[in-house]
Amino acid sequence: MSTKDAVWEALSAVDVSPASRFWIAYSGGIDSTALLHASLEVYGRHRCRAIHVNHGIHPDSGDWARHCSNVCRDLGVKLEVERVSLDPGNVEMKARLQRYEEYLRYLSQGDIVATAHHSDDVVESLIWQILTGRAPVGIAATKPLGEGRVVRPFLGLSKVHLADYVERNELPWVADPSNKDTSLDRNWIRHTLIPLLEARFPDAGTRIKHLQQPSLPKFSKGPLKLGSARITADELRAWLLAYGVTPTTATIEEIARQSRARRDSQPNIRVSRSQSVRRYRDRLHIVSAFEEFVPKCVRPGESLRFPNGTLAWEKSDQGLASTKCFLVSNRRHLTGVELSIRTDNMTKKLSSLFQEHRVAPWLRDGWPLIIESERIVCVPGVATVEGALSASSEHDTFVPRWQPMQD
Repeated sequence: MSTKDAVWEALSAVDVSPASRFWIAYSGGIDSTALLHASLEVYGRHRCRAIHVNHGIHPDSGDWARHCSNVCRDLGVKLEVERVSLDPGNVEMKARLQRYEEYLRYLSQGDIVATAHHSDDVVESLIWQILTGRAPVGIAATKPLGEGRVVRPFLGLSKVHLADYVERNELPWVADPSNKDTSLDRNWIRHTLIPLLEARFPDAGTRIKHLQQPSLPKFSKGPLKLGSARITADELRAWLLAYGVTPTTATIEEIARQSRARRDSQPNIRVSRSQSVRRYRDRLHIVSAFEEFVPKCVRPGESLRFPNGTLAWEKSDQGLASTKCFLVSNRRHLTGVELSIRTDNMTKKLSSLFQEHRVAPWLRDGWPLIIESERIVCVPGVATVEGALSASSEHDTFVPRWQPMQD
């Protein structure tokens, strides 16, 4: 079978409904260039869309985005370019998670986003997983993403197949020099360790691929309910994988152990640089660490976006008057302010209100508190001081809604 036929056959094997759009994750590199061109040939330009995420990490990233735009223009396919910024930390992981967040924004019901991962990537991932104490699960051929799913049609093909396809079709592509940086674990595995293994054991790559464990059960993002039966390691791995998290086996075992801790305990197990697993009301949750927001003044009706969520407003016949200005703060910033609120003809502590409304413990310190004259007058979605409400007969009035940033 020719290279062209092998590439086209791999794409044709993807289960795509007639009404679904086929999105191509396009970086401009050699692998995704093969994916882009072949997808247009197999599925047609009318069904295909491309998306390029510019992380802005490399000085030439703007040039790469322009290259992708030019190639897509010449091929007659629509391209979406998204510029994002990354927080400090594990850049590789954060970039990967950010890409999938951007893909998620574009996927409608049944849509597919295809990535150009190939068999060499599988070998590299398996080695990395083994060396870092993780289960050798490789790379999933497909996984859910919002209303659509991610597919990786080239896992049965090598990089040589894709490079040959690009060369035969004389397709332009760009190289990211950071892929040669062997200070990064995966690059060192790719450029140093694997060549050494294959020089000594020519079939090393093939044998390593066979180490892959059976497919994990399918999980989507969301709290993981704990039942009467003990949760298995594979279930935990599959659930965390939905968030792009692949912790060590020791971490998986610790989560399983603490999931059985007494009901009043509050386990908190770090699974990545910025994410933890927490337990609340017989469910496990993935919780991200967010920066504390800075208190701000706001007029009702003016939405505010904070690092840990969004304060939105709904127009109402009775609410907070748009003519007033309130301070939006939270428990961590309040000093000298009584952490209670009078509602339903009684004064209640915030801690009690949060418990009554089943606000998870890790959300409470960052929950916005609306303050007037050094007094809490509203806890959005939880309670409001009756005397703080106005009727809408004289001016617009709004009720606040807090939408916490959840994974």
